[in-house]
Amino acid sequence: MDDIIDDVVPNRGKALLVISMIIVSTTFAFLILPRTFGPPELTVRVAVIDSGIAVDSLLDLHTVSAKSFITHENGYVISDNTTTDSRPLGSKHGTYVARIVVQNAPNSAIINAKVVNENNKATALAILAAIRWVVIEQDCDVINLSLGGTPTDIDGLEEVVKWVFQKGITIVAASGNNAQGGLTGSSVESPAVYPEVIAVAAVDEQEIPYDFSGIGPIVNRSIKPDISASGYYSDATVNLLGTSFAAPVVTAGVAELIQYCKENEWTWTPGMIKATLLSSAKYLGYPPWKIGAGLLDVASAKRYLESTEKKNGLPLMAWITPNLGIFDFERWFLNTSIPIRASIFASSNESFYVRITGIARPWIISPEEIYVNQSAELALIINVRSSIAWVNVQAQITLQSEDYHTIWSKVSFDATPSLYDIKIAFDFTHTPWWMDSIFGQFREFYSGVSRQGLAIEEIRNRREITFEKLREFDAIIILDPCGWEFIEVGETSEPFSSIRYNQAELDAYRTYWEKGGNIMVAGGSNSSIDVAGANELLAIFNISFNYDSVPLTTFVVNGVANAISIINILNHPVTERITSFDYNGASIETNGNQTVLAREVFTWIDEDGVIRTALKPVLVVDEGRISARLIVTGSNFFIDNWGLDGKYGSQDNSRMMLQCIYWLTHMPGF
Repeated sequence: MDDIIDDVVPNRGKALLVISMIIVSTTFAFLILPRTFGPPELTVRVAVIDSGIAVDSLLDLHTVSAKSFITHENGYVISDNTTTDSRPLGSKHGTYVARIVVQNAPNSAIINAKVVNENNKATALAILAAIRWVVIEQDCDVINLSLGGTPTDIDGLEEVVKWVFQKGITIVAASGNNAQGGLTGSSVESPAVYPEVIAVAAVDEQEIPYDFSGIGPIVNRSIKPDISASGYYSDATVNLLGTSFAAPVVTAGVAELIQYCKENEWTWTPGMIKATLLSSAKYLGYPPWKIGAGLLDVASAKRYLESTEKKNGLPLMAWITPNLGIFDFERWFLNTSIPIRASIFASSNESFYVRITGIARPWIISPEEIYVNQSAELALIINVRSSIAWVNVQAQITLQSEDYHTIWSKVSFDATPSLYDIKIAFDFTHTPWWMDSIFGQFREFYSGVSRQGLAIEEIRNRREITFEKLREFDAIIILDPCGWEFIEVGETSEPFSSIRYNQAELDAYRTYWEKGGNIMVAGGSNSSIDVAGANELLAIFNISFNYDSVPLTTFVVNGVANAISIINILNHPVTERITSFDYNGASIETNGNQTVLAREVFTWIDEDGVIRTALKPVLVVDEGRISARLIVTGSNFFIDNWGLDGKYGSQDNSRMMLQCIYWLTHMPGF
């Protein structure tokens, strides 16, 4: 359950699946339920994988099976074999989720799988075991997961989600409550982040997205969340907000569609369900990477199913992301490659022919055909090869097949020349953190630089780390190098692995530097990045990060981590008129040939238990052969979204960020 926004450490890739809630108000009262005469007909089996259920007179008629997965074997410190609600944060989260399902889909039979303990923790092992149980032993039709955590490649959730999808079962999950108004970048959580899952955003009673509701876009520019629903829950005892309570509204909608198919003797698939819900959603006027296709509209979805063609009893529904192109935080430039993705969902496995028309057609690279296994992504590349600006360039992407109705998507964008023809790359190839997707926690950095008229591209594919590719750029910003992938250890998470540089990548960067390339490296302490791995890259420049940290302890208040203000600053074009900048990270070791622009006092305990202090570098620059320039800092705090929004304290971060870029790219006057 993912419904609180004040416990997130920005910039750190730690992963734990947790449940939490935004409690608006509570009252102490007895809830008197009306008497129900006779059991309802339970035709759709809905699995609620949550904190358990406190069965009342309503849920007693609907709960058909229950099991707890809170065991030592699944990584919990204390086992709990009961299936009643564990009341994380003192609130009956799983009970409320189940009630929402039943109230919106009265024919639902609830399968209660308890994975969240009273400490608000759910292990990946428990969730995987619960999913297998509700699929194999309980024959569920739809799964609700009002919980989430940091996406990772090592917890097994992605694989089990694909397995469930191929089994013909729909998964609905909360998108998460960690958006912080966009400061956290890509904030859709796992498992909602996976394409087979229906990711649900939360809107208020005026159909306005909540600032906490998880947003995309995600890796490779894919659109998430998928759809929106009301994120407000209230009864006589409590008022709650969160995507946890939007998800079961959509789960109930799925159950209603399945019931509708049963009544009409139609078959269904998870691809059909998702395509139908997205096609019929009410348009809300917000970017799809914030609220998905729109607001859930079950009545409209039923009309779509009624009117569409059927084949062997299966309604043939298909959907493609309707609008593609520039995100509102972006600016596109001429002669710059932009990858875009269109999500496609269909009732069955089908090949679609791809046709592109419109003015932009010569600049779009696309496959001629795409195979959709109920779910697929159409990968396109746009590169406007021109010397003049283009405004409101459009194209239409049409997908056709023999059985399905034609679906189409519109592409529209502007493309402008780059100032001084400067081209910069942000290198994210060696960070596993999904929050860095599409500039992610550095979107303010990206926006601030692009507003100056400088073209920026992302590098995400390690195959692009070649000298031939790097030489295309006037400067490369390496962000979060060798960030830790965290693994779940019981009810905590620990660093597990990192993406280290191979020799070919190191050689490419060494050649780029020696031939005049400009580089900035922004790292962190060993608690967030693999310092040893990052130092293999920094060895090219005879620099390294130390195994220390300032401040000594990181804590979070109202969703913002603590930082210190660096004030011991040497005057330089990078630091001119800078009185302070924010810092949370490691110190830097140099060989004495670099210029140290800023220092800070670091404190540590040596092997003999003696407390030591020293004034150490935190920002250094260097100039290499030809005209190469280098900036290295042990923190990304002054260039992340929080720092550039003034959340940490310093008001000089934005100025220094721009001066770093101006000096690095040899802008006139620098």
